Amino acid sequence: MIFLWSSECHGSCSTLHQGATLLLSAPLRFSKTARFEGKLSVKGSRSFEGPCLFFAEHAFIQSTAEMHFADCHNVAKDEVEEEEEEDADGGAIYVGGNLTVTGNLSIHNCSADYGGSLA
Repeated sequence: MIFLWSSECHGSCSTLHQGATLLLSAPLRFSKTARFEGKLSVKGSRSFEGPCLFFAEHAFIQSTAEMHFADCHNVAKDEVEEEEEEDADGGAIYVGGNLTVTGNLSIHNCSADYGGSLA
């Protein structure tokens, strides 16, 4: 099953997927804490000005989760060096708080000018 999603989750999110592929046409932003369970593949359909998944707060990849990232390329540039520009950080994932992984996380063919695949 493939989902095309380009949006923002404004509240706390808990997701449970069983073998879904999330094909992004734009970065997906979570403004509150997010928790993931089940098997989910995240793919970028092109390069973005931001990471594929942006978490303003915390992200939890639960023990039952398998998350796979591929082809997430962040081409945003830090315009002002004195200020932190989070959109330029991480190709696959940016986490503003804590990233807790008790399940499986794999990242393949993802890049960014700052933070590599994960920031």
